[in-house]
Amino acid sequence: MHGQIDLQRRKKRKKRKKKRKRKEKAIAERLWWRRVAALSNYYNYYITHSLTTPTRSPSLHNALRPPLPTRLPPRPKNHPPPPKALLLLLLLLLLLLRPHPLSTFIPPLVPTFYANPLLFNGHLQTCYTAIKRADPYAVHYARRHLTNPNDGGHFAVDFAVAPFDPPPPPPAADLPERTRHMPPATHLASDDDTPMLVALHGLSGGSHEVYLRAVLAPLLAAGGWEACVVNARGCARSTITTKQLFNARFTEDLRVTVGFLRRTFPNRPLYVMGFSLGANILTNYLAEEGDKCVFKAAIVCSNPWNLELCCKNLHRTYLGQMYSRVMGENLKRLFEQHVHNLDLPAAQVAAVRAGVLMDDFDRALTSKVFGYATVGAYYRDASSVDSLLRVRVPTPIIHARDDPIACDEAAPYEEVRATPWCVMVTTGVGGHLSWFELGGGRWFAGVIVAFLRSRTHRRLMPPKSCNWAVLSR
Repeated sequence: MHGQIDLQRRKKRKKRKKKRKRKEKAIAERLWWRRVAALSNYYNYYITHSLTTPTRSPSLHNALRPPLPTRLPPRPKNHPPPPKALLLLLLLLLLLLRPHPLSTFIPPLVPTFYANPLLFNGHLQTCYTAIKRADPYAVHYARRHLTNPNDGGHFAVDFAVAPFDPPPPPPAADLPERTRHMPPATHLASDDDTPMLVALHGLSGGSHEVYLRAVLAPLLAAGGWEACVVNARGCARSTITTKQLFNARFTEDLRVTVGFLRRTFPNRPLYVMGFSLGANILTNYLAEEGDKCVFKAAIVCSNPWNLELCCKNLHRTYLGQMYSRVMGENLKRLFEQHVHNLDLPAAQVAAVRAGVLMDDFDRALTSKVFGYATVGAYYRDASSVDSLLRVRVPTPIIHARDDPIACDEAAPYEEVRATPWCVMVTTGVGGHLSWFELGGGRWFAGVIVAFLRSRTHRRLMPPKSCNWAVLSR
């Protein structure tokens, strides 16, 4: 009798012991996963705040950090671990889907700029742009004319296409090299999701400009991208149908182009880049659109920012006046191509032709045609320096501190530090739209192409703060 009672007691003790062990294993397992989650939270906090939190005292910064968990306890024995393949897949998804702050995304894409030793200042870099004959960037275009419904004006958009086969005859008088008219029956609409780059050229330029094709050629050659160039009215041998050309504040043609692209390619993500005057127009457009802007990212290169300040800077030196004279001659040449369509009084035509500098042209024509009282009022209204604070699109900015046209005094250093949407990359040498390296390559083209290629695989978000916003190379 006593033996049976002892046996029953031993069985009960054994059952209680097994139950207690199962409970201890469950508790240890929950504790292990809690420590894993704590380490994960600490990792996310450190990565986010160490790169985006403004500089503060070490004691306060450490006080705000969560306590670092101690080393993980050993996993409970005899408990099957989760499949390693599943954990790796989850980690990979987290890394791919996690948004990347702009301030952590840009620096690895920007190599140090080593200028050509023979072009050791901004004047030599800028002048070499005009005398350099080598042109390895062959981009072919098909031209499409769009109409702005606000004033009925026509402007040309050149779409990058595959090289012509067979090679076309010499271009017509109304077309640049490697460009042909798009047949009216051409069906452009597509449902593909190929990213598309929209480009804006500089003063009196066009899709044929070398600095612009230096970016498009390698980007298109690698595949996976489409591109188009919005030519300002009257530029790139296009014709005008209204009594005006263009100005640094006129964003309506870009807005019409974006609407056309959204209707024609509804699934394509849009990106945009602007050079010089086109960069100024682009910045004003981004500010006007604000949160409604459809561009995924924008690149601004050699923007003059403050037009009045840059104009005064050109007047200070003999070389500056030479730059202004050259730009004024380019504008007057454009004016002569379209003077018969502008319908101006004879006195105003004579005033335009008598002008020598760029601001003489703006004083006699641009400011009056667009309703400004003075050329200074036009420059102040068209400047994009104040518009930068209203930009809501990730925007890398490329600027040379020795730029003789877009002077360093006009660069918006404080505005860039005040907005989380922009990062400015500066170089000590580079000139205006130049950045020539040894061998003739252009440094800025590689930076833009690297940024655009990386943007197709990652997501960007603005940093929560800007303890740095200007990256020197």
